[in-house]
Amino acid sequence: MTPQEQLLISALEATGWHPDRQEDGTLLMGYECDAGLFACVAGIEPATGSLSFYACVPERCPPESRPLVGELLHRLNYGVQTVCFELDYDDGEVRVRSGVDLHSIEPTTGLFAETAETAAQALEVVLPALRALMAGQVGIPEALEMVDRALGADGLEG
Repeated sequence: MTPQEQLLISALEATGWHPDRQEDGTLLMGYECDAGLFACVAGIEPATGSLSFYACVPERCPPESRPLVGELLHRLNYGVQTVCFELDYDDGEVRVRSGVDLHSIEPTTGLFAETAETAAQALEVVLPALRALMAGQVGIPEALEMVDRALGADGLEG
């Protein structure tokens, strides 16, 4: 285990996460919030020297909902710099990614903890709207309104 990986584990544990290190070095953990429980995955890619943190929607997006969910995620991504909403059109996985390039900086526990919390909190805010859209209960405008109401004046960057 590299010093950066040790620092990542320490940062996560210090902020209440319970990472489970897998054989390939990735860290799996759960995040529980008002919207439910979802999985998070973190890892440092040795080849690129970057930390990636993913907060994953527990349900797969049904094929018939993928165009609408893709549009919603595209609209949510516009102008946002700290997270990226992703949809795998092949299997329906929906997730939020945050990350940081570690090449030219000295990582800290605070940086790692903030990277993790940013993705998890973004999914927490968006998850009810995603679920409603995937279930066909709302359209794009209503889903965006749900996100706006959940965010208040802060927006996704706040």
